[in-house]
Amino acid sequence: MSADRIQRIDHDDGVTVVHERTGVSGSGETYSEALESLVHRFQTTTDLVEFVENATEIVSEAADPQEAADELRELRDTATLVDMSREVQRRFADEDVTEDDVEDAIRWARSQ
Repeated sequence: MSADRIQRIDHDDGVTVVHERTGVSGSGETYSEALESLVHRFQTTTDLVEFVENATEIVSEAADPQEAADELRELRDTATLVDMSREVQRRFADEDVTEDDVEDAIRWARSQ
């Protein structure tokens, strides 16, 4: 079994890594950040493939076109929510936001 290769490209403002088999890439100021970006993009790509497979299954099994459209909208909304949640988690990690920070922000928002 051969391992997939990751190509590293250094440039003035950081590093880009490219998964040679799929062409998926990630960039960052450091090699570690570029790899983290690559992992995030792989997850997004995997989620997209799963979304398309689920959508295809919904359409092929639906007896009523309106029912299929409603289910696809719900699936899209769920995918959007998951993506937003993942982005918020990434930003919180990048900015070292703690659970206490979040609780303080919630308390402050409720007091306004």
